[in-house]
Amino acid sequence: MMRRALLIGCNWGLVHLGAYRQAGIDVVGLLGRHEEPVARIARQQGIPHALTRVEEIAELAPDLVSLATPAVSHGDWLNRLSDYPVICEKPLLGLTGSPADLAERTQPVWVNYAFAFLDSARLLAQILPTLGPVQRVSLACHYRLPLTFTPAQWWLEVASHPLSFLAHRLGEPRLAAVHSPYALSATLGGVPAELYCGPAAAPGSLSAVGAAHPGRPAAASPATTGPVRPGAMSR
Repeated sequence: MMRRALLIGCNWGLVHLGAYRQAGIDVVGLLGRHEEPVARIARQQGIPHALTRVEEIAELAPDLVSLATPAVSHGDWLNRLSDYPVICEKPLLGLTGSPADLAERTQPVWVNYAFAFLDSARLLAQILPTLGPVQRVSLACHYRLPLTFTPAQWWLEVASHPLSFLAHRLGEPRLAAVHSPYALSATLGGVPAELYCGPAAAPGSLSAVGAAHPGRPAAASPATTGPVRPGAMSR
């Protein structure tokens, strides 16, 4: 039985904290890159140990590790944590990872798909089947956070969450056209989709706005209509 967990990542990692405590699992440590903020956050959250080196994990003997670092680092971390069961934030292997990166692991990895458990996502999942065939999809994700990610990384960190929900509901995503680093046309199970992931107007914000349009034919495929405008996708 799992009794002791450790968090890696001082931002998204804290999302896992409440769930562990609600399940009666003791969070014994928090690991991050810089000593001062890790110690401060651990103290604020009542986590007894603040770590900055992977070698320190063994001393705490966790039964489970939550990995919530930027997606581009997941492959490296999963190899370094090969002897521990891991719950990993998605996407699992970032931009350049390969399933071969997991070959050395001796313990299981679970991938966190939390978006589907939001109240709004649960409601959409309930009503979507009653609305008839979906003809087109619009998805807009906005961010303005103090992180130095490339546009491609932001797609992984932000848009992948609602996009995974839509893919599970509608079908496999396939890229149709790239209009800019922030705007794509695609299909989801054959349904035309307009996808946007770009900076928000307000600082310190993160949001996702989506719409499925059932029961009415699309006027044209997004792949032939030019760049996706954020304003049009947020209505």
